[in-house]
Amino acid sequence: MDESIYEKLGASLIRHLCLNRPDTIDSKTLVEHLFDAMHSRGLGGSAPAQFAQGIELVDQYLGEDKAFSLIDTSLISKGYYSFAISCYLILIRRFKYNVNISRKLAIFVQAIASQRDLSDHEWWIYCHAAYLTGNYEALSNVSAELRRREKTYDRALNQYLMFDVITGFAGGHLDIEHLSFITNDWSGCNLPCQGDGVIPIIACDSRYFNAFVVPKFQTLTSREVAIHIALADPTDQDLEILLNLRGAFPKVSHSIHKFHGDQCVSKDTDLHQAKERRLTFYASLRFLVAHTLINKTTKALFTIDADTTLDFDELNGFVSSLHRHLGDADLGIKLWDFDYGPGTSHEADLVFFGQSDQSKYFIKLLESYLLNFLTSSYCFWTLDQVAINACRRFAEITCTGFRLINLRKLDPSLFDSYRNTGGSEFRA
Repeated sequence: MDESIYEKLGASLIRHLCLNRPDTIDSKTLVEHLFDAMHSRGLGGSAPAQFAQGIELVDQYLGEDKAFSLIDTSLISKGYYSFAISCYLILIRRFKYNVNISRKLAIFVQAIASQRDLSDHEWWIYCHAAYLTGNYEALSNVSAELRRREKTYDRALNQYLMFDVITGFAGGHLDIEHLSFITNDWSGCNLPCQGDGVIPIIACDSRYFNAFVVPKFQTLTSREVAIHIALADPTDQDLEILLNLRGAFPKVSHSIHKFHGDQCVSKDTDLHQAKERRLTFYASLRFLVAHTLINKTTKALFTIDADTTLDFDELNGFVSSLHRHLGDADLGIKLWDFDYGPGTSHEADLVFFGQSDQSKYFIKLLESYLLNFLTSSYCFWTLDQVAINACRRFAEITCTGFRLINLRKLDPSLFDSYRNTGGSEFRA
């Protein structure tokens, strides 16, 4: 088959051949010829839909570099900016990113914005590029528009696109210490500032504190347990119990956090939304606390669900053993092999944070993501898992040398004493 015939084959036909006749056709060779034809003829050589399908095939069979080169040489350089954005979205869906291409598109998006209203995809490109380049001023300007448009989507977060989750970073300047709807008391925080090792963190509201945390202290045989407890919206009785625990266990550290949901930027319109926002705060608190604590100590951190079956007598030995196996990892999380949507491949019950700059970068991303959604209309119980998913993928792309270890790949015997009971029945 000669070159001219390959040039006449539409991308949709080649896709069909690659997917349905892999036993009789050399798919990669076909796509190589397709790439040559698209590169030489550009968009003028095929219908837009076929060209877009060709971009996806090139990425799948030849790699992202060649796919991005087609966007650059065949579209951006020839002025097809809006269509370049559409093709860029195809690669974003496959979690492929190119900072240089994104910056170029952002320039053209700004030019387009001076002439007409931007489409949703164009706004997403602008937001994405602004974050990659650290342009928080631009993110602040675009954030309000993205939020206004989010109402036109059916929970846009559930669409598995980076452009949907990247809007969560639009509040990259947010910090838990400077938000009016959260007040924090760190006076009980007595973490050791220096030294190696790891500190476990547990965050809970009043119900989890009394149902899971207090009983574990009642069965302790050693006074040497070291842990930080972040307690949300405690009652007077909770505070009395906590101070008694502090007196009995000198290495216990604590902080108090109160959530004033009625002061959120986005006003809740019904009691269900208000309750969901508060529960989302409780579920996210351990990660918000981790961002502050990582800068108060030189030790690594382990966030642990309050409802684990792990006895506190075994707690410090458990996290120390895991720490030895994780070494200089920046992040340790439990990852599943399947991925059915945002957050489904990640578990948030046990998360390790190292003391590296990469780890601190990740924790800041995570804090910004969570706080931004706590001030938006998107609040739900599993936000912490979705946030870890988005921030992990983003850190791997933008942070040089970022090192993640899947806790599920470690020796299973390390977790013999650890089980997560899944106390979500306490949501009610």
